[in-house]
Amino acid sequence: MQYTTDLYTIRCLTNMHVGSGDTNYGIIDKQVQRDVITEMPIIHSSSMKGALRQHAEMLLSDKDVINDIFGSENNKNSDGKSQTGTHRFFTAQLLSLPVRSDTKPFFRAFSLATLRQLCNDMVIFNVQSASKTQIEEVCEVLNKKTDKIYLLSDTINSAILEDQKATAIDKQLLPKLAILTKLLGDNLALFPDDDFKELVKNLPVIARNHLENGISKNLWYEEIVPRESVFYTLIARPLDNQDFQCLLRIANHITQIGANASIGYGFCKFTKL
Repeated sequence: MQYTTDLYTIRCLTNMHVGSGDTNYGIIDKQVQRDVITEMPIIHSSSMKGALRQHAEMLLSDKDVINDIFGSENNKNSDGKSQTGTHRFFTAQLLSLPVRSDTKPFFRAFSLATLRQLCNDMVIFNVQSASKTQIEEVCEVLNKKTDKIYLLSDTINSAILEDQKATAIDKQLLPKLAILTKLLGDNLALFPDDDFKELVKNLPVIARNHLENGISKNLWYEEIVPRESVFYTLIARPLDNQDFQCLLRIANHITQIGANASIGYGFCKFTKL
């Protein structure tokens, strides 16, 4: 069976908590999933697949289509036979994170390392996208812009981002960086790799409480990935299979990932690049 791999961006419309499930003896009781090497926030492929399957089951009545994409529950179909899904789901990697500013409500911070990781994944998994060459060219253009924080803006010359000063990148470079707006959105800020890594180490932490008759019975602290963060993920499918694209169109490209759906966490928009 021949496969093709599609690239999707995942924009967090609300705060997200996809829990690691690890035992933690620190101040934060519930931490988000992170890459064991880079320590970047991620969404494990199993979490992605589970959330998307649940999403499909709410939208589609055709169980055969669902089983074709994800595999039958307990790997058995309605005939009691084993069936694995035709699609392959990969871990979602962080691309950008919103940071506070004195000139805009927020800027979308990213680093050259995250873009290079995206380029490497597109090459390794042979993603057939016209954007691949453009993203590779962006990495070349930004190769020497790693000494300080740069704003990708033609209207703002300087700003303070999370107590750090940022200056505008050369305006003549902006046309060469246009693909980043399509990929991440507007109001972009390029951070040095080390500075970006420090940003993602200190994600927002929210205190949660369970009350009974106005009395606290369980206070805990939960780490979140803030809204307007952007991830990317790869999904491999049989070359002649369009089921997953149909699913995303039906869903208006919005699905829920992770915990706390009842309080609005984890609602995301998928966009195929």
